[in-house]
Amino acid sequence: MIDIPIELDKNNSHSWLVMGIELLELQKYTESLQCLEKALKQNSKNLDAVYYMAYVLKRLYRYDESIQLYQEVIKENPFSAFIWHEYGVIHALYLGNGNKSIQCLKKAVSLEPKTWIYSYWLSMVLNDSEKYSDALDVANNFLKFFPDNSAILYCKIHILGNLEKYKEQIETCDHFLIRQEDSTGIAYTKANTLANLKKFKESIVWYDNAWRDGEGFYGIENKRRALEAIKTGNVSDMPFTFHCDGKKFDFSVLCERKRKTK
Repeated sequence: MIDIPIELDKNNSHSWLVMGIELLELQKYTESLQCLEKALKQNSKNLDAVYYMAYVLKRLYRYDESIQLYQEVIKENPFSAFIWHEYGVIHALYLGNGNKSIQCLKKAVSLEPKTWIYSYWLSMVLNDSEKYSDALDVANNFLKFFPDNSAILYCKIHILGNLEKYKEQIETCDHFLIRQEDSTGIAYTKANTLANLKKFKESIVWYDNAWRDGEGFYGIENKRRALEAIKTGNVSDMPFTFHCDGKKFDFSVLCERKRKTK
């Protein structure tokens, strides 16, 4: 049941919209959806209500319904970069449709090339789709505007690793490390890159500052491999990567972890 404020005008679409947004901010998604439905009942052309309904349905895991509403919003407002971005993200994270996501995110970037979140997501999805050169182009195009943006530098560093452009990866790590306070993840990446260049003694220094998170210390196994290479002179063919099993970095791992911790 919705706790309806006395002052709410039950016959006013905008009043129901405002209440729906307030409930959304409180993460009361079911109640929010009920208000937004009432807003549309009062005014079927309330585009804001349609948009927020799409967002709420996404939060309720009703993805097919959310997609249909996003399509309605885009039809009426095809020049909103934010809506194209939202439409692309739902395809990427929840429906696993990388190609459709790329199309939508490219549209968002074309409309607002200087908004970092759009380039960030486009480079992420391209990277996950193993379109590494395209992902790097997106990152570099944004960095022309804002060369110190940490999110895009982060993307570029890992894309360069996937392209095995290790020297350029080191340079980008250093650029990041000079300017950013939170650098433990990049320190670990730099350690891996140095190991891939067979600079094992240098890599050990950076492994000592390796990235820790809630799931454990990623650097231990790779540091052990580097120490073994120094001791024996033998280096396995498996690359030093974000994943100790040799899998190349993909952003979906990071995104999934972020979603679980929200």
